[in-house]
Amino acid sequence: MSTVIKFGLNALPPFLKSRKYSTLFVLVDENSKKHCLPLLKALLPAHQVVTIKSGERNKTLKTCEFIWEVLLKKNADRNSLILNLGGGVITDMGAFCAATFMRGIDFVNIPTSMLAMTDAAIGGKTAIDFLNYKNMIGSFTTPQLVCIDTQFLKTLPTKHLVASSSEIFKHALLQNKNETNTLLKKPFLLFSESEKLAIIKKSIRFKMSVVTLDSLDKNLRKQLNLGHTLAHALESYFMLYKKTLFHGEAVALGLIGEAYIAHRFYSLPYDLFLSIVFWYDLNFLKPNIKEINFNTMLKLMHKDKKNDPLAIKMVLLESEGHFAIDTRVTHSQIKEALKFMSDF
Repeated sequence: MSTVIKFGLNALPPFLKSRKYSTLFVLVDENSKKHCLPLLKALLPAHQVVTIKSGERNKTLKTCEFIWEVLLKKNADRNSLILNLGGGVITDMGAFCAATFMRGIDFVNIPTSMLAMTDAAIGGKTAIDFLNYKNMIGSFTTPQLVCIDTQFLKTLPTKHLVASSSEIFKHALLQNKNETNTLLKKPFLLFSESEKLAIIKKSIRFKMSVVTLDSLDKNLRKQLNLGHTLAHALESYFMLYKKTLFHGEAVALGLIGEAYIAHRFYSLPYDLFLSIVFWYDLNFLKPNIKEINFNTMLKLMHKDKKNDPLAIKMVLLESEGHFAIDTRVTHSQIKEALKFMSDF
């Protein structure tokens, strides 16, 4: 089943009326409960709110157990609906809980961050972290509806909004020079609301065009892992040491590191490599990663589901819209890239 994506919250009442679910559960964290649920409540029929703690460190099996327990105690059945209202953590984990509860119940994603709107909430992937490894347990399960409304972006702290732009830039790099150049014109925060909406829509259309051709991530969809081999290892590393690094921040750094490898050892042109570095400096303040242990990073990368015990694989950019998937990279190449990431 392909994902149905609608823009604007007004798409939700007709959908709910047509489906006649037995019970409705709204999954939120403390932030989306405070800032986003009030924007939605008037559009919902009778419902029950399930609140979890925010943040990647809570995207765990323990939190899933809590969600499943609440569903059982509140008499959820196979005709219940879970509405996931929040960012990437909520949409990833809520979808996973729905996909596994009673062998699967329907869910709707209402992403409230730009990252979730353009990545986590669409495409049919569900996941939780396990033993500090990013997105290690999950499934492919399609939401009944993804309802996107950019008014939620006004509830986000600036740092979250900036971090979310990394997935959009990744999509631009995978498309063409015009898309990339648009995002190099000025910091993402300085785009107008109408410009942001147009950029978000283009980004979503691109991702869905890829997912439609390869929903189970066997070949073409792997391009969406650009920057993510290093990014997921960085996220896992920060979780391991109980430090905070947003997914979007990790992806931005991952794009830098993997672009360095693509330029230094393969065919990525120098001017495009510099453009990626320029984009990062235009939008981000770099976290301190000088003390990161190389051997620990290697172990984390080898455990990544994209890799195997013998090889670390990356999507390496060749030019805008051109890339090589499943490129095997050496430990020495990764070590050099990490040094560049810490020093540039």
